[in-house]
Amino acid sequence: EHYFAGPISDMADREGISKEEMTGLLKRQYDGYHFSKAMTDIYNPFSLLNAFATRDMQDYWFRSGTPSYLIRLLAHTDENLDELTGKYYDPQEFVDYKANVEKPLPMIYQSGYLTIKDYKPRRGTFLLDFPNN
Repeated sequence: EHYFAGPISDMADREGISKEEMTGLLKRQYDGYHFSKAMTDIYNPFSLLNAFATRDMQDYWFRSGTPSYLIRLLAHTDENLDELTGKYYDPQEFVDYKANVEKPLPMIYQSGYLTIKDYKPRRGTFLLDFPNN
């Protein structure tokens, strides 16, 4: 909010809304990544900077490259992306650096399509889901 006050204000003016409303829209669209138990919110910097540069909110991150490797990986597995979301996982299930057709979850997590949404300390498990809008 401090460093990007100008672009936020410009975007708000363009949309005819308050700066607070624009900040909320930006949060809904681009904030939501978490990479630890602390659940620190992290905005998608690529998308946020593109939105500020163009003064327009779009799906910049998804459009930045064709996720063909992920599509190929999912095409050769029985896993359905919708069935992988909204579930709690042990960290070893998605932090593993190796992903293959039997275990696509690490690649899906590491590529940013899923992120940590909750942590259950008693079980040591993490809820994985889509990062934002």
